[in-house]
Amino acid sequence: MKKTPAGRFLWIAALLLAVSMIIFGIKSGEVKTVFNKASTICMECIGLG
Repeated sequence: MKKTPAGRFLWIAALLLAVSMIIFGIKSGEVKTVFNKASTICMECIGLG
């Protein structure tokens, strides 16, 4: 299947948007919050929380 220029543009635009949102989350201090919530969910899943 051939990639069209429009398809390639959309893929690159989505990639740039994702990277910029990750950087925004890191700069705003959300990393700690996400890891705390993830560890709580994991502990509840295995029955320790």
